[in-house]
Amino acid sequence: VLLIEKLSSQEYKDFLRVHVFEKIGMKSSRIIDNRDIIMHRANGYAMSNGVFYNARLFEFDEFSIISNIDDFARMYEAFIPGVVLK
Repeated sequence: VLLIEKLSSQEYKDFLRVHVFEKIGMKSSRIIDNRDIIMHRANGYAMSNGVFYNARLFEFDEFSIISNIDDFARMYEAFIPGVVLK
């Protein structure tokens, strides 16, 4: 992350947005920020003592990516021929 920021003079999240997500049409992918409200985002629930609460399924750091299956397929297809690496 630090290397990308140093060499590109961009924040990591901005670099990924411009050079990866936008380049291959990934419209629903982003670096995870728990403050963001994301339309149609699915989240799980857990129960304790008969009371439901929002479940934390995974622990994320500030460099984790959230995506969907359509964007994942776009990324897969782009990396096969090297589109992103050019």
